[in-house]
Amino acid sequence: RPDLSAKLGTPDACTNACHRDHDPAWAAATVAAWFPRAEPRPEHFGEVLARAQHGMAHPRELAQVVRGDAPDIARATALEHLLADPEACLALEASADPSPLVRSVAAGCAEGRPPAERAALTAWALSDPRRVVRLEGARVITGAQSFLRSPEDLARYRAARAELDAMYE
Repeated sequence: RPDLSAKLGTPDACTNACHRDHDPAWAAATVAAWFPRAEPRPEHFGEVLARAQHGMAHPRELAQVVRGDAPDIARATALEHLLADPEACLALEASADPSPLVRSVAAGCAEGRPPAERAALTAWALSDPRRVVRLEGARVITGAQSFLRSPEDLARYRAARAELDAMYE
């Protein structure tokens, strides 16, 4: 989207490929002339993520991106920015997200919490069908595994931790 390129300083296909003699503002104006809109476009997730990169996005905006229909990588990135605000991160229920990428970031939401909370809030990740989620869960729970509530959770932790250790052998 050339309009985002002009606004955010990101590359765009128009001026990086075919029209190298023009700038992103020209490309944005040209596309706007081709496709006039009666209403302004809603804010794009890229604008929220650009503000987040500079510490200027509100947690509510980031939560909207996580819950929205943006691509998985954008939703996971927004959730990653929310890791700085653990209350907002934990409130999202991203552990049930269909995307393993988002779930793997969600597994890190309890990092930095007291051990008992870390174990309780992250145990779900140990039984996730995707390895990346289980490994992140094991990483976050390490040091708090004695607070896992059931023998089954402890067994799942040990299995996921073994997978994690095998990565570094």
